[in-house]
Amino acid sequence: MGKTQASNIICPCGGQTVFKQSESKANPGRWYLRCVGGCGFLRWADVGEEQGYPICREVMPALIQSIKDKDELAKCKDQLARYKNGNVFKLEMYLWITWVLIVLLFLIKYLNVEKKD
Repeated sequence: MGKTQASNIICPCGGQTVFKQSESKANPGRWYLRCVGGCGFLRWADVGEEQGYPICREVMPALIQSIKDKDELAKCKDQLARYKNGNVFKLEMYLWITWVLIVLLFLIKYLNVEKKD
């Protein structure tokens, strides 16, 4: 199924619109604006004013910003995952080192008690 993005552009009928990505063979991957109210409104996002669709001035910047925001979000999520993975690794290492030190201290104490007897 094609991608869908939220839109803040209001349809001429007054309804809400969304950006959708075409899956048709004639227009694969091409973005368009569609009314969710069912009035039939549809405009290609890449068609300019020369084709009689002044809405393009609003559609393309909003679509590009939406895609940039998602890219930024993905980068932030990746960075957070790397940070968490690094901290989890450090915590595991500290726990292992602590466990080894406790065992060593116990053995040293136990061996010293054995020598005194």
